[in-house]
Amino acid sequence: SATVLGAELKTAHAIHWRVQACVFLLVAVATVGFVLSDQILFNNMVKNDIKLIRETSLFRTYTITGNFLYRSQFLAGHHNQTDEILDAKEELLYEATVMREGHHAKFKKLRWYQRDDYTTPDHEMLVPQAGRFEFRHEYVDYWTMGGDLARRLERMASMDEEEILKGGYTNESLQGNLAGIFLMENTYREIVPTIEEIMQMYEDMVTEF
Repeated sequence: SATVLGAELKTAHAIHWRVQACVFLLVAVATVGFVLSDQILFNNMVKNDIKLIRETSLFRTYTITGNFLYRSQFLAGHHNQTDEILDAKEELLYEATVMREGHHAKFKKLRWYQRDDYTTPDHEMLVPQAGRFEFRHEYVDYWTMGGDLARRLERMASMDEEEILKGGYTNESLQGNLAGIFLMENTYREIVPTIEEIMQMYEDMVTEF
Protein backbone atom coordinates (compact mmCIF):
# COMPACT_ATOMS: atom_id res chain seq x y z
CA SER A 1 0.00 0.00 0.00
CA ALA A 2 0.98 3.67 -0.22
CA THR A 3 1.37 3.76 3.55
CA VAL A 4 3.59 0.72 3.64
CA LEU A 5 5.71 1.82 0.65
CA GLY A 6 5.65 5.51 1.49
CA ALA A 7 9.30 5.71 2.53
CA GLU A 8 10.44 3.67 -0.49
CA LEU A 9 8.39 5.81 -2.90
CA LYS A 10 9.78 8.96 -1.37
CA THR A 11 13.32 7.62 -1.82
CA ALA A 12 12.57 6.55 -5.41
CA HIS A 13 11.22 10.02 -6.26
CA ALA A 14 14.30 11.62 -4.74
CA ILE A 15 16.59 9.38 -6.78
CA HIS A 16 14.54 10.10 -9.93
CA TRP A 17 14.88 13.84 -9.47
CA ARG A 18 18.58 13.51 -8.76
CA VAL A 19 19.07 11.51 -11.96
CA GLN A 20 17.14 14.11 -13.96
CA ALA A 21 19.15 16.90 -12.37
CA CYS A 22 22.40 15.10 -13.20
CA VAL A 23 21.30 14.51 -16.81
CA PHE A 24 20.32 18.16 -17.18
CA LEU A 25 23.64 19.25 -15.69
CA LEU A 26 25.58 16.95 -18.01
CA VAL A 27 23.69 18.24 -21.06
CA ALA A 28 24.24 21.85 -19.98
CA VAL A 29 27.95 21.31 -19.36
CA ALA A 30 28.36 19.43 -22.65
CA THR A 31 26.54 22.16 -24.58
CA VAL A 32 28.58 24.95 -23.03
CA GLY A 33 31.76 22.96 -23.58
CA PHE A 34 30.89 22.32 -27.21
CA VAL A 35 30.08 25.97 -27.88
CA LEU A 36 33.27 27.16 -26.21
CA SER A 37 35.49 24.58 -27.90
CA ASP A 38 33.86 25.31 -31.25
CA GLN A 39 34.45 29.04 -30.84
CA ILE A 40 38.04 28.52 -29.73
CA LEU A 41 38.71 26.08 -32.57
CA PHE A 42 37.03 28.40 -35.06
CA ASN A 43 39.01 31.42 -33.89
CA ASN A 44 42.31 29.54 -33.90
CA MET A 45 41.81 28.05 -37.36
CA VAL A 46 40.59 31.29 -38.92
CA LYS A 47 43.43 33.27 -37.35
CA ASN A 48 45.89 30.68 -38.65
CA ASP A 49 44.44 30.86 -42.16
CA ILE A 50 44.52 34.66 -42.17
CA LYS A 51 48.15 34.53 -41.04
CA LEU A 52 48.91 32.13 -43.90
CA ILE A 53 47.36 34.59 -46.36
CA ARG A 54 49.51 37.42 -44.99
CA GLU A 55 52.70 35.32 -45.07
CA THR A 56 52.04 34.10 -48.61
CA SER A 57 51.44 37.68 -49.72
CA LEU A 58 54.87 38.55 -48.32
CA PHE A 59 56.31 35.62 -50.29
CA ARG A 60 54.89 37.16 -53.46
CA THR A 61 56.32 40.57 -52.57
CA TYR A 62 59.82 39.19 -52.00
CA THR A 63 59.71 37.32 -55.29
CA ILE A 64 58.95 40.54 -57.15
CA THR A 65 61.44 42.69 -55.24
CA GLY A 66 64.12 40.05 -55.87
CA ASN A 67 64.02 41.05 -59.53
CA PHE A 68 64.59 44.71 -58.67
CA LEU A 69 67.38 43.91 -56.22
CA TYR A 70 69.17 41.79 -58.83
CA ARG A 71 68.91 44.69 -61.27
CA SER A 72 69.93 47.20 -58.59
CA GLN A 73 73.24 45.41 -58.08
CA PHE A 74 74.24 46.02 -61.68
CA LEU A 75 72.97 49.59 -61.75
CA ALA A 76 75.03 50.30 -58.66
CA GLY A 77 78.00 48.55 -60.26
CA HIS A 78 77.65 50.65 -63.40
CA HIS A 79 77.91 53.78 -61.24
CA ASN A 80 80.69 52.31 -59.04
CA GLN A 81 78.45 52.46 -55.96
CA THR A 82 79.86 49.67 -53.83
CA ASP A 83 77.74 50.50 -50.77
CA GLU A 84 74.54 50.19 -52.82
CA ILE A 85 75.71 46.81 -54.14
CA LEU A 86 76.26 45.58 -50.59
CA ASP A 87 72.86 46.90 -49.51
CA ALA A 88 71.16 44.98 -52.32
CA LYS A 89 73.09 41.82 -51.46
CA GLU A 90 72.14 42.14 -47.79
CA GLU A 91 68.46 42.59 -48.64
CA LEU A 92 68.52 39.57 -50.96
CA LEU A 93 69.99 37.40 -48.21
CA TYR A 94 67.40 38.66 -45.73
CA GLU A 95 64.53 37.92 -48.11
CA ALA A 96 65.94 34.46 -48.86
CA THR A 97 66.05 33.63 -45.14
CA VAL A 98 62.51 34.89 -44.50
CA MET A 99 61.18 33.01 -47.53
CA ARG A 100 62.80 29.71 -46.55
CA GLU A 101 61.72 29.85 -42.91
CA GLY A 102 58.20 31.03 -43.79
CA HIS A 103 57.81 28.35 -46.46
CA HIS A 104 58.64 25.58 -43.98
CA ALA A 105 56.35 27.08 -41.33
CA LYS A 106 53.40 27.36 -43.74
CA PHE A 107 53.74 23.75 -44.83
CA LYS A 108 53.58 22.55 -41.23
CA LYS A 109 50.33 24.47 -40.68
CA LEU A 110 48.52 22.87 -43.61
CA ARG A 111 45.70 20.41 -43.01
CA TRP A 112 46.50 16.94 -44.31
CA TYR A 113 44.02 17.10 -47.19
CA GLN A 114 45.50 20.37 -48.48
CA ARG A 115 49.06 19.16 -48.92
CA ASP A 116 48.38 18.02 -52.47
CA ASP A 117 48.28 21.70 -53.42
CA TYR A 118 51.89 21.91 -52.26
CA THR A 119 53.20 18.62 -53.61
CA THR A 120 51.66 18.27 -57.09
CA PRO A 121 54.36 19.00 -59.74
CA ASP A 122 52.18 20.93 -62.20
CA HIS A 123 54.04 24.24 -62.42
CA GLU A 124 56.19 24.66 -65.54
CA MET A 125 59.40 26.59 -64.97
CA LEU A 126 61.91 27.83 -67.56
CA VAL A 127 65.41 27.00 -66.35
CA PRO A 128 68.27 28.83 -68.16
CA GLN A 129 71.10 26.63 -69.42
CA ALA A 130 74.71 27.65 -68.86
CA GLY A 131 76.59 28.46 -72.06
CA ARG A 132 73.49 28.23 -74.26
CA PHE A 133 70.76 30.69 -75.18
CA GLU A 134 67.99 28.27 -74.33
CA PHE A 135 65.85 27.09 -71.43
CA ARG A 136 65.00 23.70 -70.01
CA HIS A 137 61.34 23.11 -69.18
CA GLU A 138 60.95 21.70 -65.69
CA TYR A 139 57.77 20.85 -63.82
CA VAL A 140 57.88 21.40 -60.07
CA ASP A 141 55.49 21.50 -57.13
CA TYR A 142 54.93 24.56 -54.95
CA TRP A 143 56.96 23.07 -52.10
CA THR A 144 60.01 22.70 -54.38
CA MET A 145 59.39 26.09 -55.95
CA GLY A 146 59.53 27.89 -52.60
CA GLY A 147 62.80 26.32 -51.51
CA ASP A 148 64.32 26.85 -54.95
CA LEU A 149 63.40 30.54 -54.92
CA ALA A 150 65.16 31.10 -51.61
CA ARG A 151 68.25 29.29 -52.90
CA ARG A 152 68.35 31.36 -56.10
CA LEU A 153 68.05 34.62 -54.15
CA GLU A 154 71.10 33.51 -52.17
CA ARG A 155 72.97 32.80 -55.41
CA MET A 156 72.12 36.27 -56.68
CA ALA A 157 73.45 37.72 -53.43
CA SER A 158 76.63 35.61 -53.62
CA MET A 159 77.99 37.49 -56.63
CA ASP A 160 81.18 39.28 -55.63
CA GLU A 161 80.95 43.06 -55.76
CA GLU A 162 84.16 43.23 -57.78
CA GLU A 163 82.59 40.99 -60.39
CA ILE A 164 79.50 43.19 -60.48
CA LEU A 165 81.65 46.31 -60.90
CA LYS A 166 83.22 44.61 -63.94
CA GLY A 167 79.82 43.96 -65.45
CA GLY A 168 79.07 40.57 -63.92
CA TYR A 169 79.81 38.52 -67.04
CA THR A 170 82.67 36.35 -65.78
CA ASN A 171 82.49 32.66 -64.93
CA GLU A 172 82.62 33.52 -61.23
CA SER A 173 79.28 35.30 -61.49
CA LEU A 174 77.64 32.70 -63.73
CA GLN A 175 75.47 31.02 -61.07
CA GLY A 176 74.24 34.35 -59.76
CA ASN A 177 73.31 35.50 -63.25
CA LEU A 178 71.53 32.26 -64.06
CA ALA A 179 69.53 32.67 -60.86
CA GLY A 180 68.63 36.22 -61.84
CA ILE A 181 67.57 35.17 -65.33
CA PHE A 182 65.47 32.36 -63.86
CA LEU A 183 63.68 34.79 -61.56
CA MET A 184 63.02 37.33 -64.30
CA GLU A 185 61.70 34.70 -66.72
CA ASN A 186 59.40 32.95 -64.25
CA THR A 187 58.17 35.58 -61.78
CA TYR A 188 55.10 36.79 -63.67
CA ARG A 189 54.73 33.83 -66.01
CA GLU A 190 54.42 31.12 -63.34
CA ILE A 191 55.59 32.01 -59.82
CA VAL A 192 53.22 34.87 -58.96
CA PRO A 193 50.15 33.09 -60.46
CA THR A 194 51.02 30.00 -58.39
CA ILE A 195 51.31 32.07 -55.23
CA GLU A 196 47.92 33.62 -56.05
CA GLU A 197 46.43 30.11 -56.28
CA ILE A 198 47.82 29.21 -52.86
CA MET A 199 46.46 32.44 -51.38
CA GLN A 200 43.05 31.61 -52.86
CA MET A 201 43.24 28.21 -51.18
CA TYR A 202 43.81 29.88 -47.80
CA GLU A 203 40.95 32.33 -48.45
CA ASP A 204 38.67 29.39 -49.26
CA MET A 205 39.68 27.81 -45.96
CA VAL A 206 38.47 30.93 -44.15
CA THR A 207 35.14 31.05 -45.98
CA GLU A 208 34.53 27.36 -45.18
CA PHE A 209 33.69 28.47 -41.65
